Amino acid sequence: MAFIEPFAAAFGLALISEIADKTQLVILSLALKYRAPWKVFVGSLSAHAFMDGIAITLGAWFGFSLSSNILKISIGILFITLGLWTFAKLYLKKSEDKEKNLRAKRL
Repeated sequence: MAFIEPFAAAFGLALISEIADKTQLVILSLALKYRAPWKVFVGSLSAHAFMDGIAITLGAWFGFSLSSNILKISIGILFITLGLWTFAKLYLKKSEDKEKNLRAKRL
């Protein structure tokens, strides 16, 4: 039981969070481009394993050095900040596109 619960939680949450993710779409396009599904699979699996290893190492290190409340608040603030930054970039891009369209109409 000690293995199943964290494994099932990690598997389920990672699986759900990857559905129609940008990474999945990039891997799909690589498989279509190179027509080498096993090579793309091994490359993408290696990249995921590497990045997950970094996340797990940092999580284990911060888990021992920070209290769970501080960690929860910090992660929440980071998540909200990244979400706001994403919306801000989208807004700025739309503003730039509108300016380009106005300049093009003037010429």
